[in-house]
Amino acid sequence: MSSNAEPMDIVLIIFQSTTDVDNNIQDDLEAIDNCYIFIDDIDACITKIESTKEKIFLIISGNKAYALLPRIIHQSQLDLIFIYPAIPKDYERLYEDFPKVLGIFDDSIELIEAIKENIKKVSRQMEVISFYDKNQRSTRDLEEQSTEFLW
Repeated sequence: MSSNAEPMDIVLIIFQSTTDVDNNIQDDLEAIDNCYIFIDDIDACITKIESTKEKIFLIISGNKAYALLPRIIHQSQLDLIFIYPAIPKDYERLYEDFPKVLGIFDDSIELIEAIKENIKKVSRQMEVISFYDKNQRSTRDLEEQSTEFLW
């Protein structure tokens, strides 16, 4: 697990069943300065997603994508899904079935670059939202602000 000095509120969950062919993306993920969790049990993965409050980027190595995605796709904290299968053509239908699927990657370098790029995008969005929330008045007293409104 890796951590940032300043939390980005994004958790990477990597679901790899024990029968998956490629289990070598851990070294590549260490290049991403973010919290990541490897899970190899479908029920444990579902529980982790349901209990996580932060935004989630889910990386699925393939094998059980069709079994896992229908059970978690409705979770609001699940932001993006990256598919990293041994045979990409077997998973192309996931694009049509699940709009949160960003891509199907057969190259770990492309996968890591896509994750980094989207972490930056989401972080910028969260900064804008945070800035707006800090500067937004939650309620307005119209009597006190009536002169501002008139002028």
